[in-house]
Amino acid sequence: MKIINTKTVKIVLGENAKDNTQMIHKYTSINDNFHWCHASEFPSAHAIICSEKPNRKDIKKACLLIKETNNKLVGIRRLEFDVVKLKHIKPDNKILGLVHLQAEPKIIKI
Repeated sequence: MKIINTKTVKIVLGENAKDNTQMIHKYTSINDNFHWCHASEFPSAHAIICSEKPNRKDIKKACLLIKETNNKLVGIRRLEFDVVKLKHIKPDNKILGLVHLQAEPKIIKI
């Protein structure tokens, strides 16, 4: 797990499937209104923005961090990311790192 502190918020970035699952459990118990980000339709790191109301710049930063950690995503223009509150994420019971969205995510293009 990698922690990035911006001027306004802490962003937690998973570095593997185990990190992704552990940080969802940990940060959901801290505040389930924090926001979660993930590349839409691609395997990627998960990011948690430790804010109930992150600004657009912080959401974009979290998405860029995800994109920069995956060589397959770096070259994709206008890549879509799902952004949703942690309370709407349910980790899969069988597949480590896989989650199910319980609400329609906000789509951000980077």
